[in-house]
Amino acid sequence: MDSIVDFLDEIEDILDACKPLPFSSKVSVDREKIMSILSEIRLYLPDEIMRSQRIVDDHDRVISDAKQKAGHIIRDAEIKAEALISDHEIYKAAEADANELMTQTKKTAKEIRLSTMNYADEMIAKTETMMYDIRDEVDKHMTVFKAQIDKTLGEIRDNRNSLRNNKQ
Repeated sequence: MDSIVDFLDEIEDILDACKPLPFSSKVSVDREKIMSILSEIRLYLPDEIMRSQRIVDDHDRVISDAKQKAGHIIRDAEIKAEALISDHEIYKAAEADANELMTQTKKTAKEIRLSTMNYADEMIAKTETMMYDIRDEVDKHMTVFKAQIDKTLGEIRDNRNSLRNNKQ
């Protein structure tokens, strides 16, 4: 016999082959045959239980290993996810810093450009005012110079006339 199931099948065959007692559903069995099979079952039962226990232990070990591997996989995935999140957060922070720096740089450049333009406008306005002042000053001096030349020319003409009159 290979297993307890085979022994149980044998008992079932014996019971099927038994003759029923008159006026009853009970049957008469060969007690020694049944007792012999039960003894074999008892002897065979520890091996079956041990095999079953090994199967259960193997099953438990496989499940435990699978849970352990799943735990490692989950932990690794969580670490990678945290790293990606951290990298993403660092990228976002760097991008925000870069945007802030760019905004500040543009603002500063605009302020410098406006300040430079205002300074240039002031310098040009001062130069323009100085040029008007110089022109007015030159005009005054030219008027005096012209008057001086006119006076000198008048004296030269008078002297020439005087010379011409003395020649005659």
